[in-house]
Amino acid sequence: MSLYKILSPTHLLKLPAATDSNKLNPKFYAKLLHLIGLEEIKEGGRKVIRRKEAANPAAVCFELR
Repeated sequence: MSLYKILSPTHLLKLPAATDSNKLNPKFYAKLLHLIGLEEIKEGGRKVIRRKEAANPAAVCFELR
């Protein structure tokens, strides 16, 4: 690592890097879950993805079996 990177405020303050390709846009993620008939909820302090409780089960694009 170069000296510039080691002494940069981002490195010294342990700030996240500006370009993290592993992050999804939250709006895109929510829409994707909606399209496949799932929802993300918090249960006991953790996030759980489950099937949406829809009034019309035929509205789900596809079903995982």
